[in-house]
Amino acid sequence: YYNVVNLGPVEAKLSAQWIVKDDKQWDVLFDDIALSLFGVQLLTKEFPRQGRDELLTGIADISGEKREDQSSGNAGCWDMTYVDEELRLLWAYGLGKDRENANLYALQKIR
Repeated sequence: YYNVVNLGPVEAKLSAQWIVKDDKQWDVLFDDIALSLFGVQLLTKEFPRQGRDELLTGIADISGEKREDQSSGNAGCWDMTYVDEELRLLWAYGLGKDRENANLYALQKIR
């Protein structure tokens, strides 16, 4: 799985693996992130199995995110509700965390 965000000439690409728990819930484990500028890759940062949580928690701390609202860092849970064939709602939160602090995403299929 790749999550790609483009902001002008900057691209961030996050890779992950997941475990399908059922048709509406996945556990997601993040592997690495790559940053590119004008199509030239500037850096790739692998999230090592050990120390991954500490690295991502440090980044979240620097950004000002409250510790209790942070995900587990390297892994999360995605709960999905399918509104129809083209729209789904996705709640994303850290493994072992409560859904009440989840980020909510509305995802629309583009044809």
